[in-house]
Amino acid sequence: RRLGGLISSKALRRYNVKYRKPVRGEYRGHSIFSMSPPSSGGIHIIQILNTVEKDQLRKYGVLSPEAIHLTASAMQAAFSDRAKYLGDSDFVRVPVTALTSKKYADSIRAKISMDKARPRQDVIPGKKLPYESNETTHFSVADSEGYIVVSTQTLNGPLGSGVVVPGTGIILNNEMDDFSTKPGAINIYGAVGGQKNLVEPEKRPLSSMSPTIVYKDGRPLLALGSPNGTRILTCVAQTILNYLEFGLPLYESVAAVRFHHQWTPDEIRLEEVGLPKKTMQSLRDKGHKLRLKNWHCKVQAVAFESGKLHGVSDPRGQGKSFGK
Repeated sequence: RRLGGLISSKALRRYNVKYRKPVRGEYRGHSIFSMSPPSSGGIHIIQILNTVEKDQLRKYGVLSPEAIHLTASAMQAAFSDRAKYLGDSDFVRVPVTALTSKKYADSIRAKISMDKARPRQDVIPGKKLPYESNETTHFSVADSEGYIVVSTQTLNGPLGSGVVVPGTGIILNNEMDDFSTKPGAINIYGAVGGQKNLVEPEKRPLSSMSPTIVYKDGRPLLALGSPNGTRILTCVAQTILNYLEFGLPLYESVAAVRFHHQWTPDEIRLEEVGLPKKTMQSLRDKGHKLRLKNWHCKVQAVAFESGKLHGVSDPRGQGKSFGK
């Protein structure tokens, strides 16, 4: 408090850990389990996958202009809904079932043209959805018995609040930035905040953490997650698509060039390594604004392949994959 913070020791003493049911979706016969609110990650990963599912992206090819256009448009719509509907479900009603439904994804897909990007002002959150009552660290662990742990822990911004608890080495986070200061305001990641995520006593802020497990026929197939703010959910969604849809090996699924669209700003962000000029020009011809930028999702993934475990740590980071 002496440094101008808003959180008191009394508030910290009143904090309680809560266990929440993960959100679940289906993608081409695979069961997707991921984090529920106050993270927006699980809901919108499922929404993105649902939106592109019927298009069979593999026919276009990985990182083709068509696949990027369609997936980025799905991301754009997801972040529009995120701004309006997502927040701590102890404080706001989050339409989880509606946002993760195939029918709603079909309505989003129907508005996406394969020939032209949609400007931001035309991408509005779904209306009247039915309601139901320095950096992040992620690790994915699995064993031969099928036990899995996927865990994402965060300080939010680099070095969090910059405050270290004396004598402990513990850095306090700056997770308060994940709240909306007012509707329409943006946070440090440029994401737009909405009414549902305004600051309230004892409320948890919205995040994008997305520890995720994919099952096939009731058996674990893939466990993954990542750091990197709002880019977490789009990185995880792309990795799942690369692996399940395009049939890339796990390493290539993780290492492939990434792109990101979060509604605001109205642009596709590409890693600076970029894409073929022809692909980029095709995206521009559709009306997309492209921005080259280094941003560092670091997906950590474990796959169950032919009775064996295969781990991959994103080559963009300093992580390692290891096991017996």
